[in-house]
Amino acid sequence: MTYKNYKIKKKEIYLNYIKFELDGDVGFSNGNHNFIFCTNEYPFKNYRVGEEIEVNLTNAKFMSSQNYHQGIIRQTSRSYSGGYYGGLQHEDYDLSRNEEEEEQKQQLLMQKQKTLHQVKLALDSFYNVLEPLEEYVEKTGCYSNFRNRRQLYRRVIQDSEGTLESDKNLFLTDLYIFSGAVEEEADFIMEVLKEDFYRWINHTGITAENCPKRLKHFLIEINNVLEGNDEKIVRETDERDKVRAKKPDLGKLVEIFSGLQQPLNRNRDQRKELGNRSWNELDDKDRLKGDADLGREAFERIERSVSNSHGNFQLWQRMGEEDATVMEGIESSNSSASLGQDNSQYQAVQEQPTQPPQGRWAWVNGGWLWTPSK
Repeated sequence: MTYKNYKIKKKEIYLNYIKFELDGDVGFSNGNHNFIFCTNEYPFKNYRVGEEIEVNLTNAKFMSSQNYHQGIIRQTSRSYSGGYYGGLQHEDYDLSRNEEEEEQKQQLLMQKQKTLHQVKLALDSFYNVLEPLEEYVEKTGCYSNFRNRRQLYRRVIQDSEGTLESDKNLFLTDLYIFSGAVEEEADFIMEVLKEDFYRWINHTGITAENCPKRLKHFLIEINNVLEGNDEKIVRETDERDKVRAKKPDLGKLVEIFSGLQQPLNRNRDQRKELGNRSWNELDDKDRLKGDADLGREAFERIERSVSNSHGNFQLWQRMGEEDATVMEGIESSNSSASLGQDNSQYQAVQEQPTQPPQGRWAWVNGGWLWTPSK
């Protein structure tokens, strides 16, 4: 057996389990990760930040990073000895331990107060982001039979008459709204949302090899928001709205608020139905399909495959009337292997130039045609 010692850098308490962040990677069957999970019970609930634990690396290779790992870890004798603990004197350690225990109590109290209804509301908000993105992806024509891979088809959007540009704009608008809605959301709820995001990626079959450039950046931005980093979508949306500032159309406002009434009524009915049921009673059938671990790995490869900095990519950059992104740098052999179909499922088209900021232009026969205003 091969063992290795790690220090605990961070400890996150959940109702049923504890996540320990370590100062190095552990090799699991699905890759190297710097964390382990244990059940929320003795002795693991007494493990402290700064303590040293020993991990059985031989057995870890046969376990997923998402399993419980209490069977392959144990505390070392160096965790506490001689009146010192992790370099702290005994009195300082007791003070630090009391502060940590109080923080853990607050985390557990916050989680217990979250009802199943609140978690489902967060999921519903997130699905509002993914639904127009599914519309957008299908209309690019990059994937054959993508309709069969969609999980949110006709959930809210009742027709597909919108243009590719309008689907893109609806997706970015919903992502902007979602970023504000989850700004103060609990970490454990954000973990549920991230898991569904990775499930969705896995189920769609989107990979680094078959993903268009623009879609790669959209996926990266979704992940950024889920990680609490929403500066880019907020800044670029605010800047765009300043440029486009104009008086609101009152008729449109009435239409918008009328459209909100139905989901509000549905939320009230859901609250009554679910009552005070705990958030961890969430049924898997109410979530998206897919393998979260494989989806996470696919996303990480997508993120690494982006040649230009995501920070320099303009999310709101206007496209032509046709799909303006698509299939840059895709190798046909990798594409066919990733989805198990021939290369004819992809339509390789070139990136079209962005529309000039003023005047009336139209994309006609591979070029921009200027029509003077009357």
